Amino acid sequence: MARTTRGNAVQRFEKYIDSLVTTPNVNSGLNHCTKDNRISLDNFLLQHSLATLFIVSFLAATILPLGSEWLLVSLILLRAYQLEDVIIVATLGNFLGACTTYGIGFWGSSFLATNILRIDEVRFHKTTLLYQKYGSWSLLLSWVPIIGDPLCLVSGSLRLNFLLFSLITFSGKLIRYIAIATITVSTMI
Repeated sequence: MARTTRGNAVQRFEKYIDSLVTTPNVNSGLNHCTKDNRISLDNFLLQHSLATLFIVSFLAATILPLGSEWLLVSLILLRAYQLEDVIIVATLGNFLGACTTYGIGFWGSSFLATNILRIDEVRFHKTTLLYQKYGSWSLLLSWVPIIGDPLCLVSGSLRLNFLLFSLITFSGKLIRYIAIATITVSTMI
């Protein structure tokens, strides 16, 4: 049963990718690419998928409302890379994105938080209270949507030691990606 579920998931993913791979045609709108173009695009995506995972994971930890889990799961399901490589690339990208947000907080917290990151005062205040209540250990939740970016920002604005920030944030993000990978692999068996 699990093999069938994995096979169905891969087939649905491939159909989804097929539906995205289109080329414009002046006469008839959008038509599907030729088989040769499809194969070369597949090869391109497979060759650059770790770089894409790094970039998406980086951006997901900054100001963009992205998630990197879908790409991590897809790469695991495709078995194109070693599981450890996928986890490390996603973790590094996400961690470096968090470091960027920390830097924004460190060097220009109030102006950048409100004008660039668009974190309103209420959310910033709630995050500061959470941070003050649980201290730097709250950074283990830096991967959580909505509160993760402000936690990193508050850490920078409160001038938390960067080494401590790095250790806790990296650990939280690594644990998260290991958990996602473990769940994904367990569904493949």
